[in-house]
Amino acid sequence: MQTEAGVSFHTLSLTTAVLLLAVGCGTGQYVMPPPGKAEKLAYIIKERETGPIVLVFPGRTSPADDPTLGIRGTALALADKLNGSIALVSWEAEDAVFRWTARQAALRHARGERAAVALVGHSWGGEAASRMASDLLRYSTVDEIAVLVTIDAINQGIVKCYAECIMSVLLLEGLFPHRLPLMAFREPPVPDGKRLVRHVNYYQLDSPHLHGYPVETATENHEVWFDRGHEIGHGNLDNYIMSLVVEDVVRAFNRGGAQ
Repeated sequence: MQTEAGVSFHTLSLTTAVLLLAVGCGTGQYVMPPPGKAEKLAYIIKERETGPIVLVFPGRTSPADDPTLGIRGTALALADKLNGSIALVSWEAEDAVFRWTARQAALRHARGERAAVALVGHSWGGEAASRMASDLLRYSTVDEIAVLVTIDAINQGIVKCYAECIMSVLLLEGLFPHRLPLMAFREPPVPDGKRLVRHVNYYQLDSPHLHGYPVETATENHEVWFDRGHEIGHGNLDNYIMSLVVEDVVRAFNRGGAQ
């Protein structure tokens, strides 16, 4: 028979183990790979101690090591145009991405520079980029978010998306041209012109169920479409607007004098 003290000790040990797992100490935390090595959760394209910091988030099922992604092409193009640190990162590695960004900011602060960041996200990555922006601002990790770019941003969460998709199907969104923002993410941080300078939101309405929507607080909302045919959709919108997103980010840093 186990004593009361034994039960208490066992309970305490179990609770401690659960807490350790919860904070990532039990199984170890994901560590960002070295620059140039593409992994499923992260690909640091370029890393420097000075200049802009750019985080690009693909969608839910898009690994960072997939060379066919339009959003990856966006990140590579930004690396060609900006002399800073640019990384393509998964929504699944947000803790590691936050720590990496904090280190990048510290390197710039040590040089007497401001730490300016741009965040770009497609689909689930749109919410991930928005949440990262909120965290960076909340903990004063960086001095400024020059621009947040969301591309057809979708609510995260398997259960939530499933329920929203079922509602969209029941409301016949796939059969008629009406588009309901049931799955669209519409709660990013609000730009104040200082710490979060701009929010540019791109979306399309050709795809039923999976599509973004105008964000009331965004600095700019852009609907992307051609002839309402089959050219673009949720899965390839990032390919079609690659040059626009690159220009948004480059111009945002040019305004602040950081390249």
